[in-house]
Amino acid sequence: MPTARHDLQAIAVGDSIFVISGADDASLDTVEIYDAVSQIWTMGPPVSIPRGWFGAAFLNGKIYTVGGKTIQTSEMRKRTGVDFNFLSRDTLEVFDSDLATWSLHEPMPGGPRAGAAVTACSGRIWVIGGNTMGPEQQRLLDRVEIYDPLEKEWSLGPSLPKPVQGSGVANIGGRIFVIGGMCGTGFSDEVLLLDRDCSGWRRLAPMPTARESMGIAFVNERVYTFGGRNGDYLDTTEVYDILHDSWTADTPMPVGKAWLGACAAGGRSSSPAAPTRFQVEGISGSTTFMNTNPEGLSQGAVGGDYGKA
Repeated sequence: MPTARHDLQAIAVGDSIFVISGADDASLDTVEIYDAVSQIWTMGPPVSIPRGWFGAAFLNGKIYTVGGKTIQTSEMRKRTGVDFNFLSRDTLEVFDSDLATWSLHEPMPGGPRAGAAVTACSGRIWVIGGNTMGPEQQRLLDRVEIYDPLEKEWSLGPSLPKPVQGSGVANIGGRIFVIGGMCGTGFSDEVLLLDRDCSGWRRLAPMPTARESMGIAFVNERVYTFGGRNGDYLDTTEVYDILHDSWTADTPMPVGKAWLGACAAGGRSSSPAAPTRFQVEGISGSTTFMNTNPEGLSQGAVGGDYGKA
């Protein structure tokens, strides 16, 4: 990857992976696009508000980025009047893939938050949990806010059983799975499911390794979880089978890292008989291809913090 960073988001749009914003020593507005077929990186239009630890989802030709935090420079502290390392965001910024432009939309009515899990489901954008990241008090959230792009309105969804930040999330057939995170008692191994009727959350088989801020990707009835942290930076790859409500271990990453992005991109490969599942490292801008993927999708994890100065 050209720009090493953590706190980013990786979103698949066809055969392309958009690697959006994030942070190094400062918050970045950088957008880089990886073509999973040609294996070439290009630059995309930058975001208008640099931030990290935000959520993102793709819906109907658009990428929705929600919330997050911006690392404050001394100049920003003077300008905002907030004497704190981070400025938490309530921002909703949307990328139109047809127009190749970013635009700001209605902010979250519940206020700023970072570390929320964001997904698209039933034609709407769901923002789940997170942390207020405020200068006076950092508060974990159980709140679920839902954005309707057609009506341009926010509404509330079913609250989580308990407040949590840094969860992974996947929409699978109109059902929302929320995995892991950190809650008031520590790192979580919980897997929560919100069914199509949205009547409430229920618990499924727990993840073997409790952790937060992992990468997550869904491929053919399986959810792949990469890395994360639970006091240590993890190289763990664990796979959830939604049909059997069970977990298995998969090939670990070359190095433990957290605050990374992951996704599955496209349905094509340069060699349909031997499509590729890949791992994109954010350590020194390198790209490493891991092993073959029989499902015919390119799948990978991008960037992250691996705990070195």
